[in-house]
Amino acid sequence: MKRPIGIGVDAGGTFTKIVAVTPDGRRLGELQIPTEAEAGPRTCVRRIGAAVRGLEDSLGMRAVGVGLAIAGDV
Repeated sequence: MKRPIGIGVDAGGTFTKIVAVTPDGRRLGELQIPTEAEAGPRTCVRRIGAAVRGLEDSLGMRAVGVGLAIAGDV
């Protein structure tokens, strides 16, 4: 059985940072994508979801939880 991982997402005005961590806080992987808030909220959410799924796929694991922080402008 694979151990659980969590995903943290920080959607800022310019970039969105995504990190995968173990329960004890060890980083397993991370990535950064342009936020592109001007594309609208639905597009932003879809892009973030695709990036999270891509990170999970690259690790060969699925997250048991996702934490999301979004700037007011996004």
